[in-house]
Amino acid sequence: MKKIFFTILFIVVLLTITISVQANDATLGRLGETVYPMSNNDVEMISEDIFIDLQNVDGIIKGFVTCTFVFKNTSTSTDVLMGFPATLKIHEDGLTREDDVTLHNFTAYINGNKIDVSEVDGSQYEEQFSFYPKWFVFSVPFLQDEVITMTHTYDINFFNNSSGITTIGYVLETGATWKNNIGHSKITFNLPDVLPAGISFASYQYILSDFQYNGSQLIFEKSDFSPDFNILVDIDKHFMLGFNQATIRPADDLFAIGNTLSKEELIVAYNNIIKTNKLIETLYLTTLFGLPEESHQPIITGITIPGYSEYTSNEPFININIYDDNFDLLNPCQFILKDTRGIIIKEGKAKRLQYDQYGYRIYYHFGDFGTQIYQTHLSEPLIEGKTYSIIITCIDETHNETTKTFTFIYHHEGSTLLFTNPKTGVQENFPILLVLSLLSLFVLVQYKKSMVKKLDDASWIF
Repeated sequence: MKKIFFTILFIVVLLTITISVQANDATLGRLGETVYPMSNNDVEMISEDIFIDLQNVDGIIKGFVTCTFVFKNTSTSTDVLMGFPATLKIHEDGLTREDDVTLHNFTAYINGNKIDVSEVDGSQYEEQFSFYPKWFVFSVPFLQDEVITMTHTYDINFFNNSSGITTIGYVLETGATWKNNIGHSKITFNLPDVLPAGISFASYQYILSDFQYNGSQLIFEKSDFSPDFNILVDIDKHFMLGFNQATIRPADDLFAIGNTLSKEELIVAYNNIIKTNKLIETLYLTTLFGLPEESHQPIITGITIPGYSEYTSNEPFININIYDDNFDLLNPCQFILKDTRGIIIKEGKAKRLQYDQYGYRIYYHFGDFGTQIYQTHLSEPLIEGKTYSIIITCIDETHNETTKTFTFIYHHEGSTLLFTNPKTGVQENFPILLVLSLLSLFVLVQYKKSMVKKLDDASWIF
C-alpha cells in the first residue's frame, strides 16, 4: 500500500512583496517562485525551465508563465499532495484589487497528461501559511526511483508603482529545500516590447555570468547549485511599447548594430558609451562573445574618492573598479578603511553598482569592457588633508581571490582617482579635470573613426 505524504509543495508560490517609491503609491502583485517541499526530503529537482512572457494587456503588465519541472523520487513509492496558493491576502490600503493577487488560469500536467486540480479553503493551512486564503491542490504519485515531468501554466499581474516601474521576478531560494542541489535551472524573461534602456536589476547580488541578454530576452541559467537569492528585474514602462508611445525612441545603437560589427568594434562602441548604466549592454556583449573558458584572476584596477563638495547625498562613499573578464565576481566585495595609525575607520561590504543613481558621471571611471564598479558607504565624512588606506578584497565564483591596498590623501574639493594599469601594475594618480578632458577627446576621436559610417541613422539615447 502506498504511503501517503500530505506535503504542501509551493510550486511557483508567489511573494507578497510590495514595491514602493513613496508611501502608499504601489499596488500588490505576484512573483513566480520555484517548487519546494515542506516535509518530504526524498524528492530531487533535476531541472526547472521557466518561461515568463511579459505582455501589456489593457494597460496592465501581466506575466504568462509556463513552468516545466523534472523530479526524481529517491525513495519508495509514494503519493505527494502538492499545493499552490491561489490568492494572497489583500492589504488594507485601498490600492490593491483582488484580481492583482489572484492566480489566473492555473493548470497542472504530469508527463503531458492533464490532472485534476481542486481549489480549497486555506484555513486548514493557516497555521503554516497565513498569507494564503485559497489554494490549488493536486496529488502526484511517484513509483520507487521514478522520474516525472510536471508542467504548469498560469498568468499573473506584476507589481507596479506610480513612477512607472513594474517589478517582475522569480523566487529561487526556496529551491534549496529540495533534496540535494538543483540540477539545472533556466528562467527566461521574454521582453520583446521593452527597450534595453528600460531594464535593470532590482537587486545588486547577482553573478553576471549567470545571465544572458539577446536583445529581447533576459535569461538566467545555472547548474548544480543551492540557491540563496531571488531574481528581481525592474521594467520602466516609459521604455515599453504601448506606454507613453511618444517618448519611445529607437532601440539602443549597440543592440541595433550588434550583428554587423566585429568583436573589436563592439568593444570600442561599448567603451565610447557615455551612459553609466552598462549592465544590460554588458550582458548583451557577453552573450554575443561568450565567456573565456579559463578562469582568470580579477584585477582591482582603481578607486574614486569624491570630495565633500561633490557628494550627492549625506553619506560619503568610495567607488572601486574591478576588471573581471569572466564576469563571475561574487557580490559584494569586502573593504577595510584605515588611518595612518592603522586604526580601522570603517569595514564592511561594497556593493556592485549598475547605474549612477544620482546622475553624476564624475565619480565613475568604467574603463574597458569587463570593468565593474563597487561602492562603499562610509558612516562619517573623511578629514581634509588626512592620509588613509583602503584594503579591498574580492573573490569570484571559482574562488580566485584578489586583495589590493590603495593609499590616498583626502581633499574636500574635487575627486581623487587612483588607477592601476593592469598590464604594468603601476598606480597612477589622475587629476580629475585632465581625466575628463582626455576621456572626452578619446570618445570624440574614436566615435568619428569607428562609428560615424555605421551609426549615421542611429539615435543615441545614452
